[in-house]
Amino acid sequence: MSAMRSAHSALTDFSGCESGAEEAFSLAVAARPAAHSTAHAATHERRLIRICLGIQASYERRGWLSPNRDFLVDETNDGASWRRRRGRRCLTGSAFDSLRLDAVPDQEALRRVYELPSDAAVRKQMTELTEQTRRLIGCSSLVLVASADAEGNCDVFPRGGPAGFVAVLDARTVAIPDATGNKRLDTLQNVIATGRAGLLFVIPGRTTTLRVNGRACVSTRPDLLSQLTAVGKPPASALVLGIEEVYPHCPKSLLRSGAWKPEQWLPADAQPASAEVTLAQLRMPELTIADIEQAEADSLKYRYE
Repeated sequence: MSAMRSAHSALTDFSGCESGAEEAFSLAVAARPAAHSTAHAATHERRLIRICLGIQASYERRGWLSPNRDFLVDETNDGASWRRRRGRRCLTGSAFDSLRLDAVPDQEALRRVYELPSDAAVRKQMTELTEQTRRLIGCSSLVLVASADAEGNCDVFPRGGPAGFVAVLDARTVAIPDATGNKRLDTLQNVIATGRAGLLFVIPGRTTTLRVNGRACVSTRPDLLSQLTAVGKPPASALVLGIEEVYPHCPKSLLRSGAWKPEQWLPADAQPASAEVTLAQLRMPELTIADIEQAEADSLKYRYE
């Protein structure tokens, strides 16, 4: 019970600072085992949970990460309870949590909101490449790769190179060389976990995009890698997609965005510089903007190594 009282006191006296919240929340987590010993302890735990829900909400308002790495508090129709985290550390108490409560529940409800697609929009989906879509891929210097891990955590990653850097092996297979990047291997690990990926081919200056989805694998076969040298030396691996769906998108999104119209672009100083974004993400006070800029310059200088 002393652990429960300490946690309750710390949470009640929570001053609103990040370090104070983390300490108080950790005390509450540590006190959890005592909650099942007596009915009185269970009452204390319910109080802790209510206070922790408030702390999680205050964290989101301040833009902080959730106050505990291992546990969070779930609020449901039946009340609230502790839940051990799985996978990546997540935010709690966000606008999403509120909007999810009355979100569209199923596909039938969603379809009632929209008109049916045209016959052409349905018919132009194919299961293999045509001569024309092969040529589109040959013109593309940028492809966005979508994947998800076994738990459903999604990822979209850009891959770039000279026009045609993605190899068309046959009408139902394409291969993307894995050029040197941050070495996190998020996409490749996802593909190994699920065997699926989605591609969106983009052509700079043009408004047509091409969606290609299907089965996927990671290959290190030497005779394949030796063909994929468009971005430098042969890559360490290649992402190979077995095509199940090919769909050319209409140009509306790129026309609306003005992506290829310099006169519609915001001035460079309207956005934070890449080094500023990275520095904020790293949360390492000893680093400076100059340090990050130098690291970025070095990574570009040795981009093929």
